[in-house]
Amino acid sequence: MGIYHGAMALNDWADSQQDASTRPERPIPSGLVGRNTVLAVALTMIVGGVAIAASIDLRLGIWMAGIVGIGGSLGTYLGGSLADRAGQRDVSSYMTIPAVATVVSLPLAAGFLLLDSSRDAMICFFFFYILANMYVPSLHTINQNLAKLSMRATAAAIILFIVNLVGAGAGPFVVVRGTTNRGGCVRR
Repeated sequence: MGIYHGAMALNDWADSQQDASTRPERPIPSGLVGRNTVLAVALTMIVGGVAIAASIDLRLGIWMAGIVGIGGSLGTYLGGSLADRAGQRDVSSYMTIPAVATVVSLPLAAGFLLLDSSRDAMICFFFFYILANMYVPSLHTINQNLAKLSMRATAAAIILFIVNLVGAGAGPFVVVRGTTNRGGCVRR
């Protein structure tokens, strides 16, 4: 959770200069929160999440640092950059780019879940995680653009609740239950 939310804050930090001209009401451009504060909080959350994973299993912590920290941040940044660039020509790009990235990521997800080699499974997971996180900037952009100004905080809270409850809460449980007896990501 810390790694995920740290990457989201890092994305806001990276977009803050563009937001100053296009969305001046956002927390960083409006001066509600400073850029350096957001960067410090983002990096602290990412490092904290990796440290917690490492305290459980050092090998897992090292893999997760690369996969979730680097891969998630890279996917979030790439998704936002591509969507913003393409969105200037066609607003539907905010939906098309994450949809294409998700479809392309499916064979990598299958490799992660079904490969017998833990190393190969984690390599698949790294590239899957890059592609799978390309939806994050578009999700929040669309959510914030559709919500009325007075409802944006509530809309963001609802989206985060759903993403975390379903994706981060139920998702790992379903994956582990489905792969425990077939090898894949849980085999050592």
